[in-house]
Amino acid sequence: MTQKQLGDLIGISDSLIGMIERGERVPKTDDLAKAFDRALDAKGSLLQLWPDTQKAELRYPKYAESFFDAMRHASIMRVYHPTLIPGVLQTQEYARTIIRAANTISDDETIDDLVFARMERRKEVVTESRRPVIWVILDEGAIWRMRDDPGILRGQVRLLIDLVESGRIELQTVPTGVGIRRHPGLSGPFTILSFKDASDTVYVEGVGSGSLISKRETVEEISFKFGKLQAVALPVDQSLKLLHGIIKENE
Repeated sequence: MTQKQLGDLIGISDSLIGMIERGERVPKTDDLAKAFDRALDAKGSLLQLWPDTQKAELRYPKYAESFFDAMRHASIMRVYHPTLIPGVLQTQEYARTIIRAANTISDDETIDDLVFARMERRKEVVTESRRPVIWVILDEGAIWRMRDDPGILRGQVRLLIDLVESGRIELQTVPTGVGIRRHPGLSGPFTILSFKDASDTVYVEGVGSGSLISKRETVEEISFKFGKLQAVALPVDQSLKLLHGIIKENE
């Protein structure tokens, strides 16, 4: 059966079928999978494969693929970010807002794909039973940056509270009063991944680039930096109290 014949059977163009065959476009719902299955008399086999196509479609930046692969095998994640809530802790509304702000020329479909990928990653890393231990340090300013949209602020802070109180993450905040002479994290965000059967690895990301680093000296330096950040940050209980206070202020 040709692409045109199949397209005529299910009511889509042969060019779209070609894009699907080449992996350039993946159906967003299972409707097309059902139509293909019926047209080709596949007896449900194509429909069974559809969930796997959704996983394959997740639009991760190419430079970050090795990091996401490593993250799936980590037993401990130590995450620091000075300006944003880390991706695996973001609400859908927060993620959509910052992705839209950072991708001003992208169309709505691309934004939807990026948000979907991020939410799937959060589910995989934070809510699955085999999730890693996650220790997060945030600058307090990353939270207050949302104050221009109280709805997003409340939703995001409530999620952080839920993740802490349910034991899924440990969270510390660096107060805005920590000045440049005492702040060890002004050079940017990073993530340290620890494994049961391998050496620690560090991931650092810039604009349009990212590096997974296993060099021992660099890993030791950034691990020491994380320890210094823990020292200047509020303890977990005080950080949680801060989050509750932010909710109360913005009700």
